[in-house]
Amino acid sequence: MKPSTLTRRPTKPSSRSYAHAIRVDGGELGEAASAGYVAYAVAYYDGSENTASYLIVQDMEGSLLQVAPLYGEVLKNKGLSHANEGEIYKGIGLKNYNSTHLLVAFGKESALTGPRALFNIKSGDWIELCDGESNDSHDIQMAYKGAALWQADGRTVTKKFSAADGSELAEFQMTDIADPNHVQLVEEDKYAFVSSRQTDGIVRVHVVGMGLAGVDQHGPERREERSSRGLW
Repeated sequence: MKPSTLTRRPTKPSSRSYAHAIRVDGGELGEAASAGYVAYAVAYYDGSENTASYLIVQDMEGSLLQVAPLYGEVLKNKGLSHANEGEIYKGIGLKNYNSTHLLVAFGKESALTGPRALFNIKSGDWIELCDGESNDSHDIQMAYKGAALWQADGRTVTKKFSAADGSELAEFQMTDIADPNHVQLVEEDKYAFVSSRQTDGIVRVHVVGMGLAGVDQHGPERREERSSRGLW
């Protein structure tokens, strides 16, 4: 998910209203989805630099649940100990972790690389991942098992990192993939769908069949309810 480029004055949003095209209470979205939320990141670029950046979470009625500033000083005060206070970060890779947390890959300033973190949509706090280390931020996904995550390196390789210290646990590379950005692993991390940008293709990779050394397939499985500091 890439941040939107806004053309209006970079003010902090206070409210949004939606005209409902469908009913959410038992309609096309279904009862379960109607109790969910929508999350997205926005940034303002004035032609030379980013001057505003937020992560926004809304319920299905359009009410704001969180408007989280992505400024280094705020992020550091909210749990990202390695954030640089003078920088503005962008939320680029964004996925659900569980019912209370989002998984975010940041870009620092105008770069498409940055740290990774979990965002608590209830408290607005952050949990720093990978000891604050940076990687390509186009996409991010937690591993099926264990405290680990998958990301492409933005060049030729998709890697599995330790969520605790950022160390590399495994990687896979294929000659018919060039400039991989987005990666989606399925079937308990047995297969990966990789976006090969330079060849305008989507490649299905049999990850398990590549005989990756060092892949940790064991560890505590992800559960829905965990304490804010005990997600692993």
